[in-house]
Amino acid sequence: MISYTLDENQLWHRVQKAQPLNDHVILLEFDNSDYRVINMKQFFTFPVFHGIAANKDLFNQVFVSGRTIEWPDGATLDPDVLYHESMPLAQCIKPELVGA
Repeated sequence: MISYTLDENQLWHRVQKAQPLNDHVILLEFDNSDYRVINMKQFFTFPVFHGIAANKDLFNQVFVSGRTIEWPDGATLDPDVLYHESMPLAQCIKPELVGA
């Protein structure tokens, strides 16, 4: 089970945009202008995510709902979990791909 101890400054994130990528990964834009990448496979042991784990077309239908993301089958995650379980986009980009 995932558990956090967060102070008030680490809570209340809001997802602005979500873009599914390859291999059950989603690019997220948060309201603080952070771009982060999350691999959803870590959540596939939870029954609510079995549908998106088994059906790539369903996974790709992710959309922003309120402060978080959701799928047509009702699967959703708290936006603060999304934020803290994801990686900054800059850590996912290989320097040789951007000419650094």
